[in-house]
Amino acid sequence: MKKTASIVIFSILLSLIAACSNNEEAVPIPSETASPPVISPQPTLLPSPTPAETSVSATEPPQDETLNEEEIPADSDEPTEGDAPETEAILRSTAGKSLGGIEWLPGNPDVSLPIKLGTTEAELVLGQDHPNGVKAMVVFTADSFGWPLDLSSTNQSDAFDDYGELQEGYRLQASVYDFDNDGTNELVVAAGDLLIDAEVWVFSFTKVDDITKINPLKQELAITGQSYFTLDGHALYAPYGSQGLFEVYKYVDKGFVTPAN
Repeated sequence: MKKTASIVIFSILLSLIAACSNNEEAVPIPSETASPPVISPQPTLLPSPTPAETSVSATEPPQDETLNEEEIPADSDEPTEGDAPETEAILRSTAGKSLGGIEWLPGNPDVSLPIKLGTTEAELVLGQDHPNGVKAMVVFTADSFGWPLDLSSTNQSDAFDDYGELQEGYRLQASVYDFDNDGTNELVVAAGDLLIDAEVWVFSFTKVDDITKINPLKQELAITGQSYFTLDGHALYAPYGSQGLFEVYKYVDKGFVTPAN
């Protein structure tokens, strides 16, 4: 009986304890081994891209267009008047240097080159002749008298038209060169387009008693070639073909041996 009463009393106590527990707010007890709460990442909204501004920023100095123009080199493609340009020389040394003393182009003013033929001073003039044709003349200073140079075409070049005019795209160059090293220069005149067509003439000078009556200039050579001619020692080299071939014209005893290899 006593055992049964004890069981009933214990059951009543348990019921009272349960009722009290329902009336109190549950307080969670943290556990040392419990994992921290996981927070889901929230998407980040990026700002819309700002269109690139076309105006110059206030922190950038304005561009000096005048300075930019000054820094641009002048166009050197156009041939110059007077001296023969280095890269546009029809008369060249073996090193590729220009041997052309003066250059004339159709439509340009006359050009001249002071020369010395032995002890005789003269001036070589290139330009437009009248009423047509090309002027190539040697004026002897002391006598104020000039002789024209014979630039008769070899009929194998298109440098001149039927009226003797220098064709567009061609240039006329001239210089002096002492082929035999005797102290008296020979005159060398060349015409060409710097591509596939060129012509050259060489004139010797002989001192005469009356330069106003006797022409002291004699044409020693008139040949055609391609882009340019090379002068070296006693010889003139005329390239031909596309394989780097050339003909050699040597100046021997006041005359050219043509061709000589």
